[in-house]
Amino acid sequence: MSIKKVCCVIGVGKGIGFGVAEKFAKEGFSVALVSRNKEKLEPFVQNIQKKYGDTGSFAVEMDATNAESVEKGFKEIRSKIDGRPIDVLIYNASAPFKVVSVEKTDVNDFQNAWKASCLGAFLTSQQVLSEMYGKQNGTIIFTGATASLRGGASFGLFASSKFALRGFAQSLARESYPKGVHVSHVIIDGYVDINRDYSSRPKENWIDPDAIASTYFSLYSQDKSAWTHEIDIRPHTEKW
Repeated sequence: MSIKKVCCVIGVGKGIGFGVAEKFAKEGFSVALVSRNKEKLEPFVQNIQKKYGDTGSFAVEMDATNAESVEKGFKEIRSKIDGRPIDVLIYNASAPFKVVSVEKTDVNDFQNAWKASCLGAFLTSQQVLSEMYGKQNGTIIFTGATASLRGGASFGLFASSKFALRGFAQSLARESYPKGVHVSHVIIDGYVDINRDYSSRPKENWIDPDAIASTYFSLYSQDKSAWTHEIDIRPHTEKW
């Protein structure tokens, strides 16, 4: 019997987080589903168990912006995977989306956006790098956005945090590729179909989170001779 690989998804909720967790579970991984609220994660774990059986997937409560919480959370993860390495880290956490002018942006909101997008990516990456470097294998994927590339009016809070994440991902990739670790940054250019409600926008104008998850898995599956660092995802109707 083969040993299941381990995928850790930081920032699981309806949409990309659960879509990715479910995809990796379907492909035979044990998945650690992580967010700040463990109770909200349990239905996702149960859904995976119902559809794919005992994959060894589980929920972990963690505040990715807090170093002590991250350390505690990864200790819990490692206690549940019986010495197996973490093969894949998906960082999908982000602060609540706010459209607000720079003039009226609250300083705490600004700091929290950076912490959720970038500091958390740094803290969680540190937890897996030594292990991945040691075996010269592993994948880290960060979720970006249109705002990773350009800042629009009233998007200073969100864009600055996503710019920071993109810069961090590029630096980490250049450090990690020679050590056998694949680092990717995915730009989500469009609205993710979370609620399956098409009253305001037709279905074809939304991005299917399951399709996004398939793209994440394809990044994990890439041969080392042809790695992708950055990829953008948008519906065919999106103007860009």
